[in-house]
Amino acid sequence: MKIRIDWAAGDLHAIERIFTDTEVKMKRLRGSGGLFEKFLAVIPGFIKKNFDSQGSRLGFSWAPLSADYAHMKALKYPGNPTLVASGHMRMAATIPNAPGNWVSWLGNVMLYGLDPTKFKAGYPRFHQYGANIPARTIVPRDKKALRFFYKGQWVFAKKASPKGGRIPVRPFIGLASEDVGVLGDITREYFRIPE
Repeated sequence: MKIRIDWAAGDLHAIERIFTDTEVKMKRLRGSGGLFEKFLAVIPGFIKKNFDSQGSRLGFSWAPLSADYAHMKALKYPGNPTLVASGHMRMAATIPNAPGNWVSWLGNVMLYGLDPTKFKAGYPRFHQYGANIPARTIVPRDKKALRFFYKGQWVFAKKASPKGGRIPVRPFIGLASEDVGVLGDITREYFRIPE
C-alpha cells in the first residue's frame, strides 16, 4: 500500500511510504484517530509558517510586490504582509474547514489545499504557480465604471486596457524538509515502525 499526500494547490511535495499489508492499514488511515487526521493536525501549522516566512522556509523568498500594488495595498489593507489582503486566502490555507479550505481523503491519498471556486479569479493558483496576465480591455460587469488604483491614486473609468504583466511565483502550500520529517515521524509512530 502507498500513502501519499498531494498538495492540491501546491508544488506537489509528497511524502510516500510503502506498506505490505493493505486492507487493515487502509482502514486506519481515514476516520477518527486515523493517520490522515493526525497529518491534518500539523499541516495547517506548516502552511502558516510558510506565510510567516514569506516562502523562505520552502527554499526561496517571495518576490516583492510591484510599487503600484504595494502602495494601494498599504492604503486599503494597512499592515498586512505579502499575499494577505483580506486574509481569506491565508485563513483558508491554514484553518481546516474554513471557507475555501479543501481536504479530501481518496483511498490512500490525502489532498489538502484550497477550493478554487471560492476565490475570485483564481488568485491562489496565480500566487502558487505564477501567472502571465495578458494585455486586455476590461469593462464593468455590473457597475457604471471600473475603480482601480493607478500611479498612486484611485481612478474611475468606463474601461481599462492594462498592458498585462507577470504575477511572480509565491508558493505558500508546500512542505519544507523539516515538515517531511515530522510527517515521517508521525507515520512511523502511528504504525509503530522502528527507525
